[in-house]
Amino acid sequence: MDSTATSDARQKILNAAVKLFSENGYHATTTRVIAQFAEVNEVTLFRHFKSKQQLFYEILELVKQVGFDTKRLAEAQGLEPEESIRYVIDKFSETLEEHPREFKIMFYAIMDEVEEFESEFIGKHQSKLVGFLEDNFIKLAKLKGKKMPIDTKLHCQMLVSTLLGLSTSRILTRQLPIKSHKRQAICEHVAKLFLNVF
Repeated sequence: MDSTATSDARQKILNAAVKLFSENGYHATTTRVIAQFAEVNEVTLFRHFKSKQQLFYEILELVKQVGFDTKRLAEAQGLEPEESIRYVIDKFSETLEEHPREFKIMFYAIMDEVEEFESEFIGKHQSKLVGFLEDNFIKLAKLKGKKMPIDTKLHCQMLVSTLLGLSTSRILTRQLPIKSHKRQAICEHVAKLFLNVF
């Protein structure tokens, strides 16, 4: 078998796995179904991936690249504190909604308790985001000559949780009143709520 055919088969398996894991989650998706959907036999799948878990972890690596990474935070570094906070709210929300399949895979990875995913990815990812927001809320308070009236870290954790919850509602549910609102309008409302602490 030539390397092009091998590469094509591997990509077909990855594409099928992304689709099926995003629709059904980890436990409900079998390697047999993935192989059928990819139009390869199960032996071919196991030639490329030792196990379903290895295949899923490779998919999660692709999903991580889509997430709101440090590059996005670097883009916000030169902005004023309030602009940085608004930028993060907008871009974090935009990233989640532009990649619904990847978001669903992350959601299922947590729900299915895929080993170490929550601590390795969500924990580290969110702690960077929370830390960045926290720094900017503290800077904003200094600019306004005030002190944060509440626990800054908790405030930022609640902001990230709110964005995740709103995105979950908009991506995973078909009929919900909040879906009738534009993402930008929701982000503006969230920004006002969380910036209105002073």
